[in-house]
Parts: sequence; C-alpha cells; structure tokens
Amino acid sequence: MAAVAVWGIGAIGAESVPGRYVWPLSDQTKVTAGFCDWRPGHYHGGIDITTGGTEGLDVRAADSGWVMRLSTSYWGYGKAVYLQMHDGRIAVYGHLSEFAPAIQKYVEQEQYASRRYGQNLFPAPGELPIGRGDVIAKTGQTGGGPPHLHFEIRTGQNRPLNPLVFGFEKPDAVAPTIKAVTIVPRPPIRPKDRPVSINGGWMPVTITMEGPADSRRLTETPVVTGAVGLSILVEDGIDGDRYVLSPYRLRAWVNDQPVAQVTYDSINYSHTHLIDLERRIDPRPGLAPRSVNLFRRVHNVLWHYTDMVNEGWLVPGETLIPGANIVRVEASDIAGNTSSAEFGLMLVEKSPAPDPTRTGNLPTEVTYQASEGGLVVFFPQTSGDGPARCCRDSECADPLYSIPVPGGVATWLSPDEGLDAIWVSYGDSTPTEHALPWTSVRREEGGTVVSAAGDASVTIGPDDLFRHTYMALTVAPAPSHPPQPLSLLYEFAPFDAAFARAVRLAIAQPVNSPDPAKVGVYRFRGPARGWDFEGAGRDSARGVV
Repeated sequence: MAAVAVWGIGAIGAESVPGRYVWPLSDQTKVTAGFCDWRPGHYHGGIDITTGGTEGLDVRAADSGWVMRLSTSYWGYGKAVYLQMHDGRIAVYGHLSEFAPAIQKYVEQEQYASRRYGQNLFPAPGELPIGRGDVIAKTGQTGGGPPHLHFEIRTGQNRPLNPLVFGFEKPDAVAPTIKAVTIVPRPPIRPKDRPVSINGGWMPVTITMEGPADSRRLTETPVVTGAVGLSILVEDGIDGDRYVLSPYRLRAWVNDQPVAQVTYDSINYSHTHLIDLERRIDPRPGLAPRSVNLFRRVHNVLWHYTDMVNEGWLVPGETLIPGANIVRVEASDIAGNTSSAEFGLMLVEKSPAPDPTRTGNLPTEVTYQASEGGLVVFFPQTSGDGPARCCRDSECADPLYSIPVPGGVATWLSPDEGLDAIWVSYGDSTPTEHALPWTSVRREEGGTVVSAAGDASVTIGPDDLFRHTYMALTVAPAPSHPPQPLSLLYEFAPFDAAFARAVRLAIAQPVNSPDPAKVGVYRFRGPARGWDFEGAGRDSARGVV
C-alpha cells in the first residue's frame, strides 16, 4: 500500500488574532535553539522547534499569503518554503520532509524539466496561494541535523526578526540565569599607552556567579587599573527547559547609571559575520565561552547595541570612580522574566604585581600569554645581575612597559607596534636581542603565520582581521581521545582573535598516511566532543592539506 497523508487546508488554527501569527506546529512548542544563537561565523536567524525525534508533523502557515520561494538542497535548510504573508513579512520553514501536494507538484515539474534535485524556485505572486493555518509541509531532517523545524520571520527586505516577539502563546515562566561575568581590559588606544590590568594580570578574567537567580553575586571583587568591558554569560531555557538559548535583552548599570544595552530583535545578513566581535570565543580554561560583550570592539557596527556610554567601556573618570564601584547587570527573555546580578568593581591606580602563570608554578624559561589586545612576555630571573630590562632598541633608550612579578619580569607588547624582536638585559649587562616567535599581522596587509618547524601555516589576507594582532601557530600536547591524528596537533593563538573572513590553514601531508587521498584536517574540540572534520583540500605542489 502506498504511503498516504492527510493535509487539510485551513483546518487548524485558522482563526485570526490581530498581531499574532499561527504557531508552526500544533502539538510541539519546545524551542531547542533561539534567535541570534551563536553559530560558527554567523547568527542563528530563527528558532528551532523540536519534533520529538520524529518526521511528518503538519507544518502550518503563520498567516495568509502565497509561496514566494521554494528550495530543495542536500545542505543548509534542505527542503524549505518561503511564505510571503499579507502583511509584507516573510515566514521561512526549513528541514522539511515533503511539501503540500500543490507545492510538491510545482517543485517536481521543475526537477523533472531540469533533471536536477536541487532547486531554487520563485513562483509568481499568487501562483501558489496559502491560507492562514494551512498545512503547507511536513517536518523532516533534510539539509542535516536531527528531525526538527527551523522557523523564521523576516521583513519584506529579507531581514530576520525574532519570531518570539510576535505574540505566540509560548509558556515561559523561568528567568534567564546569569552564570558568569568576564572582565575584559580595553586595548590601549595608542601603541605606548599603559595596558589595563585586572586582578594583577593583563588578560581577561572570568568570575563565576552564585546565589539565587534574582540576586546573583560574584564570588570575588575584581580590581582594575583602567577602562574595562563586561562580557556576560547567560543561559536561558524557555520555561526552564534544558536547551540553552540566547537571552532577549541584556542591560548594565554602574553606580546606578545605565551604560549599555543589547536587544535581539533583528539582525542584518550583511552584519552576521560580526558575531565573533559580539560574543567571546576564547576557549581557554577558566574563561566563559560565547558570553555577550556589553561593549563594542573595533568594527562592531551591530545595531543590537543601544544606550551605550563610551561604547559600553567602563572608563575611569567618566563611568568608574576611584575605589569601590557598584555594577549591576540584568538579563530578560521575551516573556519579560528578568534576573539580575550585582557586584563590586574596585578601581585602583596601581594593581598588585601580576603572576602570568596564575598556577603558582613559576616557569624557568621565557613564556608568552596573548589576547587580541596584546602579548605578555615573561622573563624568568635566571641571572644574579638583577631583574630583566626590556626595550625596543639595543641601547635601551626606549624601554617597554615592564613590571616585576614573582620569579621574573613581565613585559607587555602592543600589536600596533609590530615588533618582531625586543632587547633584554639583566642589571647592567649589555642588552641582547630576543626574537619573538610570534608574528605581528597587520589588518591592512595580512600575513602568514608559520609553525617553528615550518610544517604548518596560516595565511591571512588583507582585511581578514578586524585589528592588528600578534599570532602564533604552536604544537599542542597530543590528545588522548581516539583516533590519534597522523600529524602533530597545532594551536592557533590568540584564542580570542576575531576574523572578518575565513583564512587558510595548511598542514604538511603526513608521510605515514596509509591513503593520502583520504587525509583531511580535523579540529579537536575536547574529550567530550572529539574531532570535527574541517576540510580536505590539497596543494600537491606544496605537499600540504
């Protein structure tokens, strides 16, 4: 017996409610991915609704209109319907298993005529009319991923809007949870400006929250010496569900004065690549991943940000006062559920001496610690002649900013200076040149970062970066997670660097590969997630993957 299905036209949810659309699935309301959730290199442009692991559920039209676009693909949204609604907005439904009969017939005619499965079709206005609540498709998993429905609302100009602001009766009585705050030093505005320290170091610091959701507290009071920004890690599940979504709105106050607000109402496709300027992407232990920056980094023109004072940076003399400051952050969801956190922030003129290792184990060799804003070089005290002096020139007439730390001296380098070597002396000894195993890559010019052995490289084109950055490609400890790679494992630093476009990574073709044609580049995401395939392009002339 052939498989059959009941489609029904206008039978479900056809009643008209002013300002409200019909929810796409009648029996499924659990949202598993939210609007503006992080995706590699872009924002999630809609919401995902679970289908309970099954396919074939009725997908209903949000409102009356006509089918303006149809696509069938092995990738992306798979089978998708784009509905032009009577109010001018567009509803998008992705990962479908099949279309309604009239739509299916239209698509099949084009597929047979072109002898191609993949289609991107634009029916004439009114050619495929749709009524409010009509069943237009069945859910599936085409294009990738487990069975679910991807749903979007867009403007008539194809700008994605947050679907949940349109009055769907989606129950949600649980406020977002503020998990942690990362304090981020503002990079020096000029190359020789004094760097900002946080708790005695020059790197971002994440501090976790504790206490009930409506009155969270930091576990410690950060101590800063200059302008800093706040990056907030928030988890929001609709009605307390285990799926973690992006919050709808974040706000911050300092000493009862508003300083920043981020609201996720809509996005612009031409700006979606800026997500890594708005979210922190640093995966290092102890730093909160994918938190939301309540300050604008260089070239961040996203319109999420409103009511910004000093672009969200907390600036001494304007936002911060000497001594104790009171910071309050607030997170809200679409339903208006709100949680808050309050903590102290201490502004001092001179921070306690930093310990670059943060582990208590003092290194016996020169070590490096980097962020997009600069490079910290630690020189251990290996000579009895006195602490190290670090300079830009062989005569030490132009000293670098350095401070004594336990076990040696720490020096801060601005990537804007573009130094590839510095001069170091101990006490009165003659300065000697110290070549930096880090490459200063300028935004306008780009460059190539090469591993010490020359067997791996990253090529960065002009304007691929948002700002000048010190970069390094180093060998990392081999993971214990199977399977073991054929090559060494490399780390590309700094881990918080944001890219405007994709860059090219090349690794020498392993000589011990059993089948060179099947060798690919994989990313190790940790013991819990294992390996992800990234690509398998080859340059035979260079002998690289």
